[in-house]
Order: sequence, then structure tokens, then C-alpha cells
Amino acid sequence: MHWGHDVGPEMTPLEAGLGLTIDWSKDFIGKQALLKQRDEGVRKRLVLMQIEGDALMLHDEPIFEGDTHVGLTTSGALGPRTGLNLAFGIVSVSPGESRDGTCQRQFSVRVAGQDYRAEPLRYPPFDPKGERMRR
Repeated sequence: MHWGHDVGPEMTPLEAGLGLTIDWSKDFIGKQALLKQRDEGVRKRLVLMQIEGDALMLHDEPIFEGDTHVGLTTSGALGPRTGLNLAFGIVSVSPGESRDGTCQRQFSVRVAGQDYRAEPLRYPPFDPKGERMRR
């Protein structure tokens, strides 16, 4: 994640998927707002997506679900270890929509006037057991 593109002051830790970093037992500025958001659900979510094709992913490319504009990419690049075309994007979600629910949606990203399928990934595309490097 990149401060200023993927996350920044306009996004809460809950929207960025960083709720696990919040110490709810402590008092802090904004705690009441985060508690409300936690209870009511987020309205936007940062999602990692695998982009099909050879689109040059930078940032601010529009994300669509069908014909509906639902967000923007925040950053993107070719994954050096995975070889995958990856991008982070912020998409609108329904209150109460789970991360799994978001990952089941069908997105596309428009780059230079062309649409590319964008599959939301539930988990980072890495090799946790190190099996690929042992081949």
C-alpha cells in the first residue's frame, strides 16, 4: 500500500481493510466515528484486483460493474514475483457487504478507452509455502 494513493486521510482503517490495527480498548481521536462505521458498515472498500491483459495500470482509472461506475484504481503494477497485472482500487459497497461479497462481484477497469476484466482478490497472490521457488 502507498500512502497518498492507496490510503490517506480521506479513507478510514476499516475501509482500507486495516481494522485489525485498531486498538478498540484505547481512546483516540475519531473513535466514535469508527465505532459507528464498524456497526453500520463501510460504504467503500480498498480491493486488490488482478487485471486481465496488458493494461498499463497507474492510478485513477475508472472501475465499472457492468455499465455502472463504482470506483477508481489507486495504484497498479506488474507483480514482480507473481507476473500478474495487479491494481488496488476503491469501490463502492453496500452497508454490511462482506469482503467475500465484494470479491464475488464482476468488475472491469477502463484504461485508455479499453475495458479490462478486473478480478477482486480475497488474498494476496503470493506463495506462502515457498513452493514455486523450490521448483
